[in-house]
Amino acid sequence: MVYYLGRDVDVYITTETALATDCAIGVDLSVGSVYCIDEAVATSATLFANSMAGTGSVVFSRVSDLTGCDLSTTASDEDIGPFFGHITTQKIASGRKETTVSLTRKKKDVLWDLIYNGPCLAADFEGSSDEAARMGARFGLGSGSASTVGVIGMGTSFPSDITDTAGICYGYRVHVRLREGDDGSVRGQIFTVPNCVITGHSVSVNPDGTSEETMEFTSSVMTTQNVSASSGKFDVTQTAAGQF
Repeated sequence: MVYYLGRDVDVYITTETALATDCAIGVDLSVGSVYCIDEAVATSATLFANSMAGTGSVVFSRVSDLTGCDLSTTASDEDIGPFFGHITTQKIASGRKETTVSLTRKKKDVLWDLIYNGPCLAADFEGSSDEAARMGARFGLGSGSASTVGVIGMGTSFPSDITDTAGICYGYRVHVRLREGDDGSVRGQIFTVPNCVITGHSVSVNPDGTSEETMEFTSSVMTTQNVSASSGKFDVTQTAAGQF
């Protein structure tokens, strides 16, 4: 486990698609619902996760007012089988790695509350209107994103079945970039956690009256690290089906 102060890292949250049409996720505060938006109009909404169409798109998804970032990796046993001729399952010790990213920021609006709890705009949700009214965008884009029009997923499909026109687009991608001073031309190492789902959200109030909120992302897909990040490039390669 490693913990960074907000001043030590920049964190960017994106969806898992490189399509720019209706594949960013944001909140319309005027109606209090989560919906899919185009990159071009993301500035007119409260943006949560832009698409990863390029470096500029990723940078636009930077988490503001970040106070802390907690990265942790755990291992769990994995059951396989039963195989032909065997009546019990087999167990692989430490067969699956799980990465958790917990982000804490100063609470300034209801963006994260709506993303976690909902409601979602029925027209932009892959389930029914009743389900859209009680669910948030915890699983990123849904199976309907095989076209250029994205919808918010409800988490009932296998990750490798959720695809866009180029590949798998399940969940969110969290990019954690270390800072190296205030020189904008110097960029630190980038740690990328692909195909995350939102597994927790909490709000705390300090004795001085300052409110903070924490959102937790979890992924069991292999992470990547960019050790030559001076070029400022982010990992925007979509995940292969065999990673799930």
